[in-house]
Amino acid sequence: MQANQKRSGIELHQFNGDHTFELPVTATYINDKKGTVIAGASDLNHRSMMEPFKA
Repeated sequence: MQANQKRSGIELHQFNGDHTFELPVTATYINDKKGTVIAGASDLNHRSMMEPFKA
């Protein structure tokens, strides 16, 4: 993957500001009043969103 990125001119480690080639993954969490996570979602596609949630 890193070789493909370099061939494409993508220098992910420069964007990250360190030597990692990590990509962020968006996540959404719903907490109750006590701070307990009651729902969550993550997706590699940053354009997708969690469906509406009813507790």
